[in-house]
This record gives sequence, C-alpha cells and structure tokens, in this order.
Amino acid sequence: MTVNKMTNPQPVDKSQLLTDLPPYIYGTTRLGDQNLPFEDRVSVARAAMDGTTWFHTSHQYGNALQVLRAAFDQDGRRIPKLIVKIGWKNIEELRDVVHQHLIALRLESLDLGQLCLSDSLAEEYASGGACYEEFSRLKQQGLVHRFVLEVFPWTSDVALKARRGGYPEGIVD
Repeated sequence: MTVNKMTNPQPVDKSQLLTDLPPYIYGTTRLGDQNLPFEDRVSVARAAMDGTTWFHTSHQYGNALQVLRAAFDQDGRRIPKLIVKIGWKNIEELRDVVHQHLIALRLESLDLGQLCLSDSLAEEYASGGACYEEFSRLKQQGLVHRFVLEVFPWTSDVALKARRGGYPEGIVD
C-alpha cells in the first residue's frame, strides 16, 4: 500500500486497482466513420452493448458520441461503462473535454478518464503540479470516477518522472 501525501491521506490497495476491467473492451473509433450509414453504426454499438460491459471512446472519433447516444437511447438498461480520452494541453481543456463527453452522452459521470497529456498539462503531471488537485476535484465532484494515463514511447518520460515522484499515487489508477 502507498499513500499520496499531497492529496490522499488514505492508503491505496494497489491489488484492487482496475480489477473490474474485462479482458475485452469495445473500441468505438469506427462508430465515427461517416462513410458508413448512421443506423448501421448504431446497430453495431447495440450489438457491442450485448457483448461487453466496457467501451473506449473519444470526442475525436468523428460522430461516435452521437452514435453511442442513439444506441444508449434505444436501450438505456445496458449502457456500458466508459473509458474516455480526456486531457490535452491544460487544465481548462481537460475540464472542457470532460464536459463535452458528459453532455454528448447525457451522462452524469465518466467511469474512467484516460489522461492524454501534452504541453503544460504534461509538465504539471511530471512535476506534481496543480493538475493533481484538478483530478481530485473531478473525482470529488463525481464527474470522473477514476483515471489512467495514456503512455506512448514519446510520452513515457512524463509518466516515469511522475511515477518516480510518487505524484499519481492514490489519484491515477
């Protein structure tokens, strides 16, 4: 167990982090492909809702959010949990992207925010900056339940610096 002294005085049991994720998560990128008929894409989303409990999506995937909303409206009993790409250049953009998703999908909260960081937001993440307070605030407000970090070879230095500093402990799963 570890403790984030900055924002979370409670011990974190790492053995329980993300254990509820299934081995298969439906990626919604192609739902935003406007070369395919809208209703066909809604049907695909509905079929995926029958087959898995988690989806991965982003407002960057064409009109995938509108397709998902239509599928959710058709069967509101089986709305999947969502991993949603959020973040980018600064805290204001992060918060805006969270709200874009909530509004488009007519949800009150996001299950899992996938942090996609660049520019000043990446610098804050690496150095233990104010972004961690915003992540905690989003959790406290119930807008995002959990966070994970997107890491590519060209962004791994940010993740490594933050991890070495212990900054994500208790905030980013």
